[in-house]
Amino acid sequence: MITGITTCERGHALNLTCSVLSFPPSRITWTLPGSNTNLHNETYILNNTGSATLIIHNVTVETSGRYICTAEHLDSTETVFSDVTVTCKWTGLTFLKRIVSILFY
Repeated sequence: MITGITTCERGHALNLTCSVLSFPPSRITWTLPGSNTNLHNETYILNNTGSATLIIHNVTVETSGRYICTAEHLDSTETVFSDVTVTCKWTGLTFLKRIVSILFY
């Protein structure tokens, strides 16, 4: 089971936890959206007995996608996913400041 807020604003942190009840404890891994590569560089994965928490700081729109949690236990493998959406919230003043900085700097 995956818990956490799956919609966040650009610049905020994504925090998802994948939990599995098993004995002995399962091996839990997180996978990048659209790839078979395990997450490691710009992320933090906290593994506890029965759970793995994925934390990505300062998310961007490119962080959006399907995050896959895989639990391996003895001879079986279970996979669950969570669709994450990162939004970009622009206010009129923020937009105007951005245009001015592009034009004059």
